[in-house]
Amino acid sequence: MVSESDSYRYNVFRADDPTQLVGRMEGDGFVRSPENKILYRVNREGFSTKLGKMVGFTRDAGRDGATIVDEHGKALFSVIRV
Repeated sequence: MVSESDSYRYNVFRADDPTQLVGRMEGDGFVRSPENKILYRVNREGFSTKLGKMVGFTRDAGRDGATIVDEHGKALFSVIRV
């Protein structure tokens, strides 16, 4: 499961365009842009902005990744273990 305490690295892609890399998560609970700017905080519930606003919820896809969905179930991000 993708979480803030996970020691694996993940790539985060837009769900509507799986070729569009949003950023990376490297085991510290943050998704950073390719320019290394913090975009999102990750916890067991899902993604929130760096200011704490919940963006989406984790729908676990197994140990190799997850899908982040909004409150209506629409996929926002695909998180893939590298």
